[in-house]
Amino acid sequence: MESIENDFHHRMSCIRDLINATHPNADLSDESPRISPTVQKSVRGLVIVMLFGAYEKTVKSLCQELIETASTFRGKQKNLTMPFRLIGIFNQINALRDQSIKRSTIWERTLPDLLGRIEGDASLLCNTWPDNGEYMKRSQLKLFCRVFNLSQALQQLGPINDKLDMIVVERNQIAHGELTAEEVGRRYSETEIRSLVDEWETRWTSFFDISLIDCG
Repeated sequence: MESIENDFHHRMSCIRDLINATHPNADLSDESPRISPTVQKSVRGLVIVMLFGAYEKTVKSLCQELIETASTFRGKQKNLTMPFRLIGIFNQINALRDQSIKRSTIWERTLPDLLGRIEGDASLLCNTWPDNGEYMKRSQLKLFCRVFNLSQALQQLGPINDKLDMIVVERNQIAHGELTAEEVGRRYSETEIRSLVDEWETRWTSFFDISLIDCG
């Protein structure tokens, strides 16, 4: 957990460095380089992408860490808590939904594999990400927190919960070429983007703190 949180704070520090470097104070001397408003808007748009990246990396790393920690249990998967038992049989259950698989294969291989997995060692846990098809939106984060019993941590995000989907949408608009970083960035003033960065770090730090208690 410590390494995940440190990585998150490092990313937030990089975001602030970028803002500070491109949004200099108004009292600069005449010899100081001036940053055009167009560049500043583009930077504010890129900040949205970076906020998304910090969030995505954090939650995925947390998921991986939880599964890897559970896999160190020297026992059977059936003796793990429910979230990890579900993860243990995910691939086999998913295979049952595959319409291309022959029915004979289901009975001869898939179902026996499922039973074997239930009785299998915890070390065989697969690295599965709880996915509901709404990539990194709040509904998927809620699913992640429900699966791993982190609902209390989710509440710590407070107003970030209401901004999460917009951050995802705006990041996608830039990443997929629907809008430029400048077009997204002009939606935010310097004050607003700085406030969003501060709130993002504060709220996710609270999420870490409660996650550590819940996971413990």
